[in-house]
Amino acid sequence: MRLYLLIFLAFSIFRLNGQEKYDISFWSDVMINANVAEHRSIAVKNFRAAFDDIIAAGDAFNFDFTQTPELSVLSDSLETFKLVTWQVRAEGDQYDYYGYLIKKDGPSFVLDDEFSALEDIEYMTLGPSDWLGGIYYNLIEQDGKYFVFSFRQLDEYTKFKSFDVLTFDEEGAPVLGEEVFVKPMNESRDILKNRVIFTYSADAILSLNYNPAMNMVVHDHLMEVMGQREGQGPTKVPDGTYEGYVFQEGQWVYQEKLFSHTYDEAPRPNQILGKSERDVFGKEKKN
Repeated sequence: MRLYLLIFLAFSIFRLNGQEKYDISFWSDVMINANVAEHRSIAVKNFRAAFDDIIAAGDAFNFDFTQTPELSVLSDSLETFKLVTWQVRAEGDQYDYYGYLIKKDGPSFVLDDEFSALEDIEYMTLGPSDWLGGIYYNLIEQDGKYFVFSFRQLDEYTKFKSFDVLTFDEEGAPVLGEEVFVKPMNESRDILKNRVIFTYSADAILSLNYNPAMNMVVHDHLMEVMGQREGQGPTKVPDGTYEGYVFQEGQWVYQEKLFSHTYDEAPRPNQILGKSERDVFGKEKKN
């Protein structure tokens, strides 16, 4: 028991330049890479407790995130805030999502994943207490607003990505969602959305990101097919064509069929069904 306590303390806390810091790199590694779900759950609790203490001490913005490569950390161009997000595998093919928005000068915010409780998410305005949940993998800036791209695994059959807008209210709290995503309609009112979302097969790879060469957001067009797994049912996969959004007068305006290579059937080999050796961050997966 005494040996266990010494090991626990050695992993949990260390001293550097006379200041006490929590060694959350250990818990970060365990919560992502441990084989046993209970161990991952314990690690999440310890990681969050340690990081909450760092936030309370006012050290979170300057924390050395190279100690925690398992986390996604994005910052605005002026480095006034950081978005920290990550996923933890729960039981089976279920994942939990966690996040913080850390301000350089001002309060930090815990992002609480409420995805399963949300409806009509394309049209909702959300905050830290009802966060969509996911890993943010890119952040861009236009007209004083921030636009973020996120990924989440819904279940063993389905993945989800979103293109969202991030602003701050008068109190400095983060706000997600605004009617700045437009789909022009020829014979009716244009469709306005608070964010753009995509639900697609877990076997597929969906491209959704800002393309600086084209100065627009580009994504795969999805087509419906029958799933290849038992019990999957109808699902969606890329069909080889591309769509996108161009920023015009403060709005992202939908553009149909940028360029194409259309298939009679959805492409199946390595592109969709092949297993990638890298994770969502492009790092080599650990066995």
